[in-house]
Amino acid sequence: MKWENIEGNKLIVDKQTSRGNNNKVIITFLKNSSSYREIQLNEELVRELKKFKLVQNEMSLKHPSYKMNKEG
Repeated sequence: MKWENIEGNKLIVDKQTSRGNNNKVIITFLKNSSSYREIQLNEELVRELKKFKLVQNEMSLKHPSYKMNKEG
């Protein structure tokens, strides 16, 4: 999942991973409309995710070799 999939206290599931040529991981849209869903996140988990995102951002600023996904 990516940070863009978290909206408030919901996790939006709208993509899946699969393996392409040479076993490369690719992200694609879901195959069935019933697979699209929103998962409620409790407040404690949302707080922990926010803390983790801050740590991730700090690491990317302090350590030039640390790589983040394109959307941050």
